[in-house]
Amino acid sequence: MRDLTEKQQELYNAIKDFIDEHTYSPTIRELMEILGKKSPGTIHPGLKILKRKGYIDYEYNRNRTIRIIGGNNERVKWRYRTI
Repeated sequence: MRDLTEKQQELYNAIKDFIDEHTYSPTIRELMEILGKKSPGTIHPGLKILKRKGYIDYEYNRNRTIRIIGGNNERVKWRYRTI
């Protein structure tokens, strides 16, 4: 898989941790809360990049459709900080 920036890794790890804990995918609002963001516009571009790079897949305009794909589904190098 292609390299991710620190922010992309942070988003990927947040998604992976949420799915591991809850067994379903997070909403955009939940990701905003986890990552301390104030606008969904800060999450959407990251999701598009992760999808394009083959880390996740999701259905556009549908809740809880994010899923981890490809590779061995392990955490990527950098872990997001908890709030």
